[in-house]
Amino acid sequence: MPEAKLKIVKSLAFSILVIIIFFGGLEFSLRIKGFRYERRLSYLEFGYPNRKELHQVFELDQKLIFRMKPGYDFGLGFKPLNQQGFYGDDFKQEKPEGVLRIACLGDSVTFGRPEGNYPEILKEILNQAGLGKEFQVYNFGVPGYSSWQGKNLLGMVLKEYKPDWVIISYVWNDHWRARGFSDSEQVLRSEPTLVKFRDLISYLRIYQLVNWSMVKLGVSAGEEKFRVPINEYRENLKEMVEMGKNGGAKIIFATAPSGIGLAQLPDYFEHLGFLKKGDSLPELHNQYNQVLLKVAKEQGVEILDLDLLFQKNGVKNFFDHPDKDIIHPNRKGLELMAEAISEIVIQELKEDLKKEGKK
Repeated sequence: MPEAKLKIVKSLAFSILVIIIFFGGLEFSLRIKGFRYERRLSYLEFGYPNRKELHQVFELDQKLIFRMKPGYDFGLGFKPLNQQGFYGDDFKQEKPEGVLRIACLGDSVTFGRPEGNYPEILKEILNQAGLGKEFQVYNFGVPGYSSWQGKNLLGMVLKEYKPDWVIISYVWNDHWRARGFSDSEQVLRSEPTLVKFRDLISYLRIYQLVNWSMVKLGVSAGEEKFRVPINEYRENLKEMVEMGKNGGAKIIFATAPSGIGLAQLPDYFEHLGFLKKGDSLPELHNQYNQVLLKVAKEQGVEILDLDLLFQKNGVKNFFDHPDKDIIHPNRKGLELMAEAISEIVIQELKEDLKKEGKK
């Protein structure tokens, strides 16, 4: 190798070595000092699922952003997920003649608790009601899902499972904060390879330092938005009504009950980024519930105000530890939800049978 080229190679190698030593030393120093800034400026930034849960429990999906892994075992008393990636026995697409099918779409409230979930309780109630009909009730609840994801999931459910009724309850995750992009923006921008690469480098303290500096300088792309702004929430609900009509399914909306007011709000809502300082959870939750009620009335679909129902029946009876969890009702609450929904389904079924008898 000519001497001139050799000098260039040596100079380049020396420069690379200096850079490695510099950044390696900086990374080491930041770790020694305990510096950490987890609020990464990347896609898929929610309070739930967080980075670990996103790749442990879920898998990325270009239409749904993320979905649960088929067969995943949560432990903690839950049964493993079915082969379709939902809770309960495997779902069958073919619907036997004479069978009525109900699809329950929602978030972790619909998904349920180890001691049960409202879809399975609803199934028991309906099949023991002596209606002369067999009911299949499929639980399509996914922890962390918003109405934007629910709208896209509904399209698949209507096409593949052809339900007679669809129970829809999305509120909580819609009014949580997201960093950088709302749900409708996330799916357009996120590529699995890019997300995994950012997840990998986000462990570097230098990367975290850059993000911290950008936030301090006011040039961050990590603006805190609502996962589903309220205007988009309204449009998502309207689209789901139209999809249900086109798919031959009756839509029943349900507001989200809560234990707000039973105890001081857990501090993790703000600490984990579900809310930002200054947000009022009671106001946000009520605003989204009210939009749901209004859209149902405007669109002429059935609405079950579970939030009001819980209040009338003594909301404190339905949340075991409101100082820790004001979102997920206990077994009594789940039973109340299932009973209220069953009354609507039974009434609508009787009306349908009466109409058929007159023909």
